[in-house]
Amino acid sequence: MYKKIEGVLNDILKFKVSKEKVDKFNFYSIAIYMFLMMIPRFLYEIVKDYGIENIFYTIVIIFMIPFIYIFIYNIKNKYHKNSFDFILMSLYLLIVFISMMLSDNPFKCFEGSFGRKDGFITLISYYLIYVNSRNINKSEDVIKVIKIFFVYVIIGTIYAFIDAYLPETFITTKAYAHMGYGLSANPNFFGTYTMMFSIIGLTICLFKENSNFFIACTIISYIGLLLGESTGPFASFVFVLIYLLFYTFIKRKDLINKMIIWLSIFVSLYAIINYSSVYVNRNIYHLDVDERSTIQGNVGSVFVLISKNLFNLESTKINNKKELDFIISNRFEVWESVWKRTLDDHNLLLGCGIDNLSIYRVMGVDENKSLAFYKIDKAHNVYLNIIAETGIISLIIYLVWIVYIHIKAIKSKNKLVHLLLIAFIGYNIQAIFNINVIYVMPYYYIFSGIIIGLSEGDKNETGEY
Repeated sequence: MYKKIEGVLNDILKFKVSKEKVDKFNFYSIAIYMFLMMIPRFLYEIVKDYGIENIFYTIVIIFMIPFIYIFIYNIKNKYHKNSFDFILMSLYLLIVFISMMLSDNPFKCFEGSFGRKDGFITLISYYLIYVNSRNINKSEDVIKVIKIFFVYVIIGTIYAFIDAYLPETFITTKAYAHMGYGLSANPNFFGTYTMMFSIIGLTICLFKENSNFFIACTIISYIGLLLGESTGPFASFVFVLIYLLFYTFIKRKDLINKMIIWLSIFVSLYAIINYSSVYVNRNIYHLDVDERSTIQGNVGSVFVLISKNLFNLESTKINNKKELDFIISNRFEVWESVWKRTLDDHNLLLGCGIDNLSIYRVMGVDENKSLAFYKIDKAHNVYLNIIAETGIISLIIYLVWIVYIHIKAIKSKNKLVHLLLIAFIGYNIQAIFNINVIYVMPYYYIFSGIIIGLSEGDKNETGEY
């Protein structure tokens, strides 16, 4: 017995475990890691102590051990390929490291700022997750991963529904009134998360038969997207929907009926959720719900802003805190501030350091007749944020990496790769209006790695799965 255990330990330490076992270990490590990532925010709602979010670091550090082991195992046993995407991601990591060391606060950049935790140690975890996810290169395993993650989406959507429609309890908060955030720390983050899975579910339902499980998951994910009331992710989903509509009319007329049914479902759910969440919180719980913070309200506000700029209309003066809160949420104001600060500080090449952005902007006079300041620590645009924090070199590398994934996916004959690519595109579109976040980004890197892994590993000519 002892000799058997000793033999197993020796095999583990000498990286002589079978590839099949390591791949299975990799699969479950990623699945368990993503499940545990739902816990910190849930515990925070119960304890109401920011310190509880340090559990995030504990989870990251613990799972660094298996992730690093799998990474070294694949290199040592020559299963790892130094492909172009790996070189790009490694170079990106190096540039971010240099930026961090030359910043005015390297320790903050390494650990991440308070509340964000989006520093260098988190980036390393993304890097390992991406590289290891490339080894999930069989269609049947990818479908298993997607099904497991959909279970997490369902859990998050249930929580978001409770948060949006029920009164405040010890496990929920009405800080966002009618919005749900489904264990993602913020409605915008939850919207990004559910947008990706709404797209994945929809594409699988359109192009795969006998998918009752995915039909239910797609509807639930979409409800979660609506509960988040986040315009950026919703706009990305609509963009993908329009693309699929044109695609079916031009190349897959046999799918038109399916597409029309899905469009009817999406429009109906939008009307129900958008109206009912506002009605319940305003008329039953008597909460102050600003309809400008709904998807419909945000879209209307954008049109108003564009009209003002086009016709040189004078902006509305800030005369109360509600108006102040509305104006500071405007992405254009934030982008202008971040870009100006980046140019003024002459840090266009390497940025100010990852997760080290900090701008205090005077927004006007609040209700107490005092100057109102707003702290900007994210650009609310992933691409601008990369320039501001780690410089234009890292942005170029990041964009080349995105283009490379597109090229690999388009060349692949595996249809599952094409379906995942649509979700990948959806994320990159919403990234224009949102920020990367620790509760969502791992999914992005997992699916990016899977796209590469499937493109290189599973040479399925017909693309059936």
